[in-house]
Amino acid sequence: MADPRAGGRPWLGALSVVGGAMLWGTTGTSQALLGPGTTPVGVGATRLLIGAVALLAGAAMANRGALVGVFTRRRLPWLVGGGAGIVAYQLTFFNGVARTGVATGTLIMLATAPLVAGLVGWVVLRDRLTLAWAAGTLIALAGCALLVAGAGAAVRVDPLGVASAVGAGVSFAVYSVCGRVLMTTGVDPLTGAAAVFGVGLLGMLVPLATADLSWVWTPRSLAILAWLGVGATALAYLLYQRGLATVPAAVASTLALAEPMTASLLAVLVLREPMTPVSAAGLLLVLVGLAAVGLLSSRRRPARRAP
Repeated sequence: MADPRAGGRPWLGALSVVGGAMLWGTTGTSQALLGPGTTPVGVGATRLLIGAVALLAGAAMANRGALVGVFTRRRLPWLVGGGAGIVAYQLTFFNGVARTGVATGTLIMLATAPLVAGLVGWVVLRDRLTLAWAAGTLIALAGCALLVAGAGAAVRVDPLGVASAVGAGVSFAVYSVCGRVLMTTGVDPLTGAAAVFGVGLLGMLVPLATADLSWVWTPRSLAILAWLGVGATALAYLLYQRGLATVPAAVASTLALAEPMTASLLAVLVLREPMTPVSAAGLLLVLVGLAAVGLLSSRRRPARRAP
């Protein structure tokens, strides 16, 4: 569903979303390389801080006036909603994976986000939901389920953990829809991402202040955190925000399933984890689903302007 001002090339937006998701897929391997002593909340809060500073600095250098001018009455609800979505995602996702396991919590989150983004996007911007999108999403999610099964991860059913993982999916969907709306108001991707992260950073100050950060001050940790903050956060969200200019939130949330695919490949290539036949089948299904959804996104009609 192309935005008229984006030049009518939604396939570029789809590639941008996939690029951002692939950068997100490096976070698991990067966090594993940090070694012992880290905490999920500490890593999440630190990478958000670095990412927010990088985006705000980039936006200020590109056009300081645009960054200040983005905070209008019309855009403020969407900026606050996007920032709240980022903060809520960090907190609920970490709690979810701690209680249900990384694989299970991630799968629940990934299954929730496209559905909620599709419904909310339909209500807010009248982004149409099609059977073809649903089929591509189900294929990709089936691939993700096989990736989890192929990794041999233990499944722990914890009601609060499941609820937290669902909350993470809802939070990501809210961020996606708010980012999509911002892109229909004439905001450029860098300014929009910087403003949303600036708002989100305010909400992460308390977790950041109370987290144990004693592990940060080593050359190895600082180098990995630099990548997590600048590459896997600032650049990744910038690419995702750019894609939202031409790609509906539901499609973008589905294309974000490139994240677990990338994480699985890196686990094999970098962490030397085995690639099982089940995992290989899962990777193939994810690729098929993403290709189908990505191709469909180039056939959509222009989105409505923000309400």
